[in-house]
Formats: sequence, structure tokens, C-alpha cells
Amino acid sequence: MSPSKPEIYTSTGIVIKINNLGEADRIITLITPNFGLIRGVAKSARKTVSKLGGHFDILRYVNFSIRETKSISQLSQATTIYGYKKIRTDLNLFFQTSYISEIAEKFSMENNANLRLFNLLKNTLDHIEEFGFTESLLLFFELKILELNGFAPELYKCVESENILEPGNHYYSPERGGLIDFKFSNLKANLTLLPANLNTIKYMRFLSKSSMEKINNLSIDEIYEKQASRILKVQIQNIIDRKLKSEKFINKKL
Repeated sequence: MSPSKPEIYTSTGIVIKINNLGEADRIITLITPNFGLIRGVAKSARKTVSKLGGHFDILRYVNFSIRETKSISQLSQATTIYGYKKIRTDLNLFFQTSYISEIAEKFSMENNANLRLFNLLKNTLDHIEEFGFTESLLLFFELKILELNGFAPELYKCVESENILEPGNHYYSPERGGLIDFKFSNLKANLTLLPANLNTIKYMRFLSKSSMEKINNLSIDEIYEKQASRILKVQIQNIIDRKLKSEKFINKKL
């Protein structure tokens, strides 16, 4: 739960979305450590003389003030803590991190602090800024955001029989949130069953127990990487009940 807020307060946050409002204003969406998702208006942020526009820019980590009103909050006095210059000037990295930030937004709630989610997002952006983007890092992020929001995929037991899975090729059910023994392939009529190769299962188990530092130089066959990617993306879509707009840009190369 978020702490109670006075009428005017300050916070840090990562800008994840910007929408124009009227001729000069912008609606800014941020993920914050103490107040969850915050949406507010930055007055005159689009004017060339504005002191806010340069700070309330996409994928910036900022310190700012919020004034609560009866309608939408007013944002002001922004300063940049870290600008993620490498990410924001490399279009490939920008597309990839846009997907990551959109996932974070979908799992965030207004006035509901989720410090672990904020830290996961910030640590992931920090990692990409320093080391670059890898598919394993993205899958690690997807797994962790599912775990910390109570949707950890079941990777050890069959969600149908609740028995420990024997080593082998099985299926993954996004509706049931975990692996299903290959013996239950007759459930295809009622559930979405995605193929999960033995090596894909081992890969996902490793990611779920690992840290960002340990996956820096991780090498995995592209076949299993793609299979794990499909499983996690379909699982996330099943939870949020929609396809993410930025997903089509993940593998876009410029």
C-alpha cells in the first residue's frame, strides 16, 4: 500500500509514457517506488522555453513534484537523475526497452506502491544502458515481473495432475499458468497448449533462479529461446487480456 500523500509532495520516477494535451501541455505517466503509477499534467512542457520538457521525456529517471487536484495531478519542478542516453539515442534499444516499460505499466497500479516492480524496471534499464540488450535479459524480466505479481509460472509440477514432472518434452498452458505433462495432450480442445521442450524447460528454470549478472554471457540455442519467448509472451497476454502495442517492435532492426 502506498503511504498517505499530502496535497503537494515529491517523488522519483521513470517516465514511461508521454501524451500531448492541448496546444502546449503533456500528460506524463511515471512508475514510482513509493506511489506506484502516477499520471499528471506537465503544463507548457511542449514549449521550447519550458524547463520541464527536457526532463519529462520518455525513459528518464527523474525527481519531480506533484500537486494533487480534484481532477488530474499537476507535475512540476522536474530534474533528471539519470537520462539513459544510450537507450534513448539507439533506436533498437529504444524499441526493446519500450516493450519492457509497457509491461511494467500494465502490471502497475495508481496509488499502489510496488517497490520490487520499480526496482526490477530500473535495474533492467541500468543493465541495458551498461551492457546492452539480450533476449535472455528480456525473458528474465518477463519471468520476474510475473513472479513478483503472483503469477509465477509453474515449471516443476504438472498443473493438471499436480505430480512432479518427469524430464522430457511437455506443454505449457497459459490459462493454467504452468506446465502440463505431455500425457494430457488430449486437453488441447479446452486449453491453449504450447510446446515446451526439455531444454526450454531447463532454460526457464535457470532464468527463474538466476540474477541479471549471471545471464550476461548466457548462450542458448535460438530454438529454445524462441520457444520460451512465445510461452512468456502468451502468458503475459493472457493475464493482461491484450497484446502489447510495442511487441511488434521488439525484434525490429534499424
